[in-house]
Amino acid sequence: MDEGQNLQIEYNRKVEDYKQAVQKREAALVGPIYQDIGKALQDYAKRNGFTAIIDISKDQAGMILVPDIAAVDAVTTDFIKFYNARPAGTAAAAPVK
Repeated sequence: MDEGQNLQIEYNRKVEDYKQAVQKREAALVGPIYQDIGKALQDYAKRNGFTAIIDISKDQAGMILVPDIAAVDAVTTDFIKFYNARPAGTAAAAPVK
């Protein structure tokens, strides 16, 4: 019984260690890309007179959004063109698709 409990504890530790390692690696790999896209979004918002850009793919706790999907898609397409036209930054290895 004790050996089973010890194995379960060891397994749980390894699972947690793995999760932390994955999070750390993910942050190292995609963190600079997210920062680059965030900066480009700020530049794009200023250029186009937007006071806020909301990522409707994320959970907006308590917020009700009723977007005009065609307008959202137009802004997304326009931003992608804007982002890809910029000079390659430190994180921009490939264009956004």
